[in-house]
Amino acid sequence: MKKTAKVVASIILILTLSTSLSASSLIRNIAGKENKGIKITYNNQVQNLKDGHGNDVYPVIINGSTYLPVRAIADMMGADITWDGQTKTISIMANDSVEDGAVPTDLPSANNKNDSSNQNSPTQNQPKQDQSTQKNVSTNSGSIDNPVELGTTISYSDKYDIDNWTKCADYELTVSNVEPITREKISSLGFKPNDDTSIDYVMVTLKVDVSNATYEGTRDYAFLISYLPDIWGTEAKNGNCIIGGTHYGFDGSLKRNLEELISYKELHPGQKESFSVEGKIILGVYKNTENYLSIQKYVSMEKKDRIFFKLK
Repeated sequence: MKKTAKVVASIILILTLSTSLSASSLIRNIAGKENKGIKITYNNQVQNLKDGHGNDVYPVIINGSTYLPVRAIADMMGADITWDGQTKTISIMANDSVEDGAVPTDLPSANNKNDSSNQNSPTQNQPKQDQSTQKNVSTNSGSIDNPVELGTTISYSDKYDIDNWTKCADYELTVSNVEPITREKISSLGFKPNDDTSIDYVMVTLKVDVSNATYEGTRDYAFLISYLPDIWGTEAKNGNCIIGGTHYGFDGSLKRNLEELISYKELHPGQKESFSVEGKIILGVYKNTENYLSIQKYVSMEKKDRIFFKLK
């Protein structure tokens, strides 16, 4: 039997998941301090917690209590995590098929120990960089009620401002292809799909054009690869969500293609860079309803700053 832990919406903000509520009475501003000195161990092994982009995340101290990023912790323990938009509930499902003491390769995962995306070995699928200037520009806003049509391009500017550093860039995104993928195929890529029978999987091809990427801050540089858009997950028409997607760790994946294209190129203050890459993302989708790919802008973690794409 699976064990389920549900996290109510009133503490979603503390746990840094990208969700929002219209009921302002459930949301309050909280002052906290990030503490990079706290060490997290799992089964006596020190863990390096990661977000969906592979960036380091750390515990936060609020009023003397320590809070951990729930998505990173769930991924570390091999649990499945989903969002129910109707009940405003995050469900964390323990995977009983994993033996005690194992850190599994799960899907999606922000802390995948078996992720080979950093390897520099040659791959059969080379990075794709489209030089064409002809684009089918979307006339849709990209909201949940007016999502971007398949095969059309949406443009926007984004800004990530935190502590003493700022990243800015202009984006053009196009979902060019969507095709079903079986659980067997996912397993052959080294990931473990959710066994929930209400969920299927698709392989999405996303084209990303980034221009005018800049960085300013007290740190010496930012990695240009960190300017990839945030794959928030999928949202169904009925409001149910599947948080996260897998865009790394297999040949032809979006992040691996970008790594092969620019490696870990540094962007220093005063510089301006750009890149163009196309690659694949594995997404969970709910059966018998329309689903949308959701991209979270860095400017905020609110739903109003997410862009939605049709998947058919």
